[in-house]
Amino acid sequence: MVITTDYYITHPEGARFWVQPFTEGAASPGYVYSSSSIYDGSGKREVGISVEEGEVAEVVVDQLRVVCATPDQDETLFEDFIDVNYTFSN
Repeated sequence: MVITTDYYITHPEGARFWVQPFTEGAASPGYVYSSSSIYDGSGKREVGISVEEGEVAEVVVDQLRVVCATPDQDETLFEDFIDVNYTFSN
């Protein structure tokens, strides 16, 4: 699944941001997501998320975790959870 997001980053060193799929309060089993380069200013970014084959035949993603962190990822600048309802089938 590809998600297009707008961003506006004012941190002087720029920031990295990504989206992770969550299921029942934890990272979804077998999840994968797009890593992040360092961004600054404003623009649009496409990020990918998915759930790879595993022991579970179907994974329901009920939240997306959106994270923005400093370039070295030592400090979280922003974190939010967005309620969704996506089902990934293997």
